Amino acid sequence: MWLWRLNKVAEHAGVPVYTIESFYKQFSNACDARWLTAPTGCQSAPYLGTKETGPRQRWIVVGNQSSGFQIRNLACTKSRHSRQYLMQSAGNRDQKPFFSAGSGSTFSIDPENDG
Repeated sequence: MWLWRLNKVAEHAGVPVYTIESFYKQFSNACDARWLTAPTGCQSAPYLGTKETGPRQRWIVVGNQSSGFQIRNLACTKSRHSRQYLMQSAGNRDQKPFFSAGSGSTFSIDPENDG
């Protein structure tokens, strides 16, 4: 359920920018709503949407393997919203991530097919 494919699509201020695609919903391109998307205004949880060309589906990944990675949304960053970082839910029944100001959760990123 929490497995994602990161696809590098651009750079922003010298930092790689990615789309984040649901690993489980991408098989055979069967599900169009498989791209992690930030809501307008960055006030509620991100959701899976159909492919867009704008910055709501563009994500900046910062950090390193030893300390973990934080994920920021490009649309939230460019619009200077205070909530730009993706935060994992803690104790929330529906377990949806949300946007946080200042910093976010750390995520581990492993290469695909890394046994």
